[in-house]
Amino acid sequence: MSYILSGSNTNIGKTIVSTVLCRTNQFAYLKPVQTGYPTDSDARFVGQFTTCPTKTLFAFPEPVSPHFYPSVSDQELLNAIRKHMNRSIIEMAGGVLSPVNSGRLQADVMRPLMLPHVLVGDHALGGISTTLASYEALRSRGYKVPLLVMFDGKLKNQSIVERNVDCPIVVLEQVPEKTDNDLENLKQYFAKMDPKGSEMLSHLLIFENNQVQKRQEMQTEHNVWWPFTQHKTVKEHMVVDAAQGDHFIVHDPERRELFDGCASWWTNGLGHGNLDLAKAASYAASRYGHVIAPETLHEPMHDLAKKLVQMTGFGSKVFFTDNGSTAIEVALKMAFSSSDKTDVKILGLKGSYHGDTIGSMDLSDPNVYNKKVHWYTGKGYWLDPPCYQMVQGKYHLGDLVFDTVDQVFAPHKRLETYKQEIREYIQDKPIGALVIEPIVMGAGGMLFVDPLYQKAMIQVSKEHKIPVIFDEVFVGMFRCGVATTSELLGEKPDIACYAKAMTGGLLPLAATVATEEVFERFQGDSKLEALLHGHSYTAHPVGCQVALESLKQYEIKQDWTFWNADRCKSISHHPMVERVNHIGTILAVELKSQDRGYLSTTSKAWLELLNQEGIYCRPLGNLVYFICGHTTTQETLNQLLDKIEITLNALQSRLVQAHA
Repeated sequence: MSYILSGSNTNIGKTIVSTVLCRTNQFAYLKPVQTGYPTDSDARFVGQFTTCPTKTLFAFPEPVSPHFYPSVSDQELLNAIRKHMNRSIIEMAGGVLSPVNSGRLQADVMRPLMLPHVLVGDHALGGISTTLASYEALRSRGYKVPLLVMFDGKLKNQSIVERNVDCPIVVLEQVPEKTDNDLENLKQYFAKMDPKGSEMLSHLLIFENNQVQKRQEMQTEHNVWWPFTQHKTVKEHMVVDAAQGDHFIVHDPERRELFDGCASWWTNGLGHGNLDLAKAASYAASRYGHVIAPETLHEPMHDLAKKLVQMTGFGSKVFFTDNGSTAIEVALKMAFSSSDKTDVKILGLKGSYHGDTIGSMDLSDPNVYNKKVHWYTGKGYWLDPPCYQMVQGKYHLGDLVFDTVDQVFAPHKRLETYKQEIREYIQDKPIGALVIEPIVMGAGGMLFVDPLYQKAMIQVSKEHKIPVIFDEVFVGMFRCGVATTSELLGEKPDIACYAKAMTGGLLPLAATVATEEVFERFQGDSKLEALLHGHSYTAHPVGCQVALESLKQYEIKQDWTFWNADRCKSISHHPMVERVNHIGTILAVELKSQDRGYLSTTSKAWLELLNQEGIYCRPLGNLVYFICGHTTTQETLNQLLDKIEITLNALQSRLVQAHA
């Protein structure tokens, strides 16, 4: 295991501590950025008093902060460190929050590595504050700090620091003052400090051993009942040590990085471990904790409701719940209030999925998710929707074939045909609401519904005064490249539900947005006429504050183009591929298979190949979907497309060999 050695200030003895540690012969020494070179060289200094390998990655002549030399990008720096770290002490320049060459703070830039830190504290006047601030800066960024080292000074700063940190502290003697016999004095000093080096090493070895034991425990035994998992068939599982940006860092000796290809069940929008979201959560947690919701307003709740009303462009009131399923359930209560009948059902689509609570399950047609649920009753009428898909580079919609997806969305005479069919279907049926997943039905198999069919359903429902509910838990919040799918359909709902990416992928929160007309149905002189629904953590301040920060970052983004259309078209021509669909951050690739549907195991071999290429995915039977974050770069997406093609070719080769 390698360690980042950072300081709570500059000129506090980091290189001395590095030397003491490296004299244990357990580490190499790595200096990512050296300024003042060659006059100053920390690697040369360490090499004078140790036998360990030393290396400097980037060196610059002036003794200034690295940000005065912006020629090295963050990615270059990280790649160089990854290439050369091999059980190393990686000594950073300056303090924990000093900038690297790009001008970004080193504690932020190094987060993709998520290596543990050895922190060197400050023994001088004011050092208690800088040491504790540095420690908290590291911990708040998700770093583990297994060791803090301080030099003994007359102020005894360590006596206060140790009360406020959760790690061992090793105290070194002060370095002797410089003399004409400086080299010999330093040799004697380091020899004297060797027992301290052994003590430091002992703490780090205990930390490493604990990490190994924890990893082994997590790999062999646990008390977790996983969702959507047949435990009996699980041979091995992934243990995640950390997650940063688009990637999981796997808890194994190689610390493999896997691209999170399912956006952690469609939640990740702004990258794992997003520091701005973490700061927002910390602020709200420290300022509010949790505040009861009824007849109460706090700033995050107020501001988020206002922002959602502005963003969605149709509603006037926002009801907060915990997750997508509960957002749907309260939407039903709102919608059904418009009907005097007690036996109303919903109008929906076959292949839909609206959650796992009892009420939300009843909104879907009989399917694999509710087949074994004996209390499922299915309170709806479900139409079989026409869906479009890219096959051999063309978009197929029933008997229609289009060259571009824009043509699929364009006005067409089929709209009126759909409307007439729907009018005839719903005649004399007790329908209390239309409930649809606009554009893409996710859990049903990434079904890309003909947008004109959904448009027809909405228009006919409004003709018959049937409330329209958009389930945008998956597709909303820019997942399809737009704030709400109303922008794609050209139709607005009466009620819409949001969750998942609303908080950027950090924590649960859901919102049900409703029109003023819906809200007014619950006004009256008696509390019995109110919407009697709520959750203990309704509109919790932490979630609201994080959601506000997420929406702020989404609105800053300008380019919402993700998967390269030409590359996706190329994949649709692959002999192993049945169909391809993509929109916004979503890419779906269905494999050719006689065994189709959610229970199909056709994609298993492909998933193994993708994992070997550093991509973590979850299938929907013979379909594998790839969902990137809202901030995933084009470079990363092009690399993913390369790996998708490589693994499809490998899968084809396996098939050919198996039949040879």
